[in-house]
Amino acid sequence: MRAICAALALAFSGCSTLVQTPPFHEIVADERLDLPLSAQDVEHDLRFAIERIEEVHPDPYARTPKERIEAEVAAIFADPASTSTRRKFHRRLAGLIALLGDAHTSAGFLQEEWSRDVDRGGERLFPLLVRRDQGGVVVVRHVVGKDEAITPIAPRSLIVAVQGRPIEEIVADLGRATAGSAPLREAIVLESLHVQLWSAGIRPPFRVMVFEPGSSTATEHTLAGQPYARFADRQDGQAPQRYADYDASWLDGRVVRLDFRAMDDLPRFEEFCRATFSRMREKSARGLIVDLRENGGGNSQLGDELLSFVTSTPYRACARKEWKVSAPYKRFMKSFAHPTIRWLPLQWFHGTTRRYFGADEGSIAVFEQADEIAPRENDLRFDGPVVFLIGPQTFSSALMLANAVEDYDLATLIGEETAESPNAFGEVFPFDLPRSGLNVRTSTARYVRANGDASDPRGVVPDIDVKPTADDIVAGRDVVLERAQRWIEDHAVQPRD
Repeated sequence: MRAICAALALAFSGCSTLVQTPPFHEIVADERLDLPLSAQDVEHDLRFAIERIEEVHPDPYARTPKERIEAEVAAIFADPASTSTRRKFHRRLAGLIALLGDAHTSAGFLQEEWSRDVDRGGERLFPLLVRRDQGGVVVVRHVVGKDEAITPIAPRSLIVAVQGRPIEEIVADLGRATAGSAPLREAIVLESLHVQLWSAGIRPPFRVMVFEPGSSTATEHTLAGQPYARFADRQDGQAPQRYADYDASWLDGRVVRLDFRAMDDLPRFEEFCRATFSRMREKSARGLIVDLRENGGGNSQLGDELLSFVTSTPYRACARKEWKVSAPYKRFMKSFAHPTIRWLPLQWFHGTTRRYFGADEGSIAVFEQADEIAPRENDLRFDGPVVFLIGPQTFSSALMLANAVEDYDLATLIGEETAESPNAFGEVFPFDLPRSGLNVRTSTARYVRANGDASDPRGVVPDIDVKPTADDIVAGRDVVLERAQRWIEDHAVQPRD
């Protein structure tokens, strides 16, 4: 849901040196990370965060009354020990902002502490990858180094407690410091439990109580933890694998799988799509599967570019955008321009920025998309069967893309309902807090889903619902992808003899 780069790129097309990506966060030096925060520091930063969110957010209290937020602020002030350090303050700040119920409005990650303690310091993390299955939290894999002579906890073991606390209590507590809907919060917590526990200050050795499969007696294990590299690759003992934002692979039956993980760098994506769809034409691909299950969004123009390769049906990605006009966001928008031209009135150069900058501060600039627009003409458009895979973590601009597919029947959707609704906030504005240096992100706009139904609270709902179980994951089976392959096989034109 990122409009700034797109607007400036259009405004200064052909002059790429005049557009830059500004730093969204000023890194805090190591020596400042453990300094104590005074009560005055905490109060100043809390007030600053709330006032800035109120200034730029179109409706910050749409989901939680302001009185509830003020009560939480009072509780934080009444418990100074809970905010005495930057890390402790971060937990309370994250919980406060998460109360707003907006997935795009959150306290940023503790990236400086992570860099110091985990990347450079080698701090070890909770070694169990988990999944919710049949009501409980179960082990998918125990991450163990190849040189370690220990017996891993068996897959499918039911976790009862960690460090003496019930696992459900821990998951709920971590979820309260995570932004978004309840399904999204839990999906994030369970998917990254090792990172979430680190963020909450839970360190090794880890005492874990589990029921092994088939056992009626719980057993306790003491686990030393593992370095982050072993999680990132999902292959024990090897360096982390770096996944591209998008790549393509060929499956059986001349089916192409396009892994679309992030929506960034439009020119590079355009080149990628032309190369991929050219190859599909050369090799007579019979079907296409676009995987959005890990896509957290970015520039929505990449979604439009992809759709031009798979459909000629007119559509719109959203029906309406309601954008809060504010001085901080105007400064942020101008920061994408090179300093040598930043003095120019940007509203002269492009319709979107012209309308935004021309509106009164504090008002809502409404951008209606009344009519559907046909995708651009594309000589490489694929006319075979197309499937999009979605899940709880299909988010932001990827969610808008999936919603356009859903509301205009542009392809078949397979997987799980998205955790967030297309009727959502977005267009993020980042800012740092003056005393602690913590980063905060907040929405500046509200979006209405593609079909114009602003009252629909549901996420994007798949045409074919497929939910992996812990058994599937333990066995290494991607049942969503398998179901998509079967659908392609049923709908593809059979080759002639």
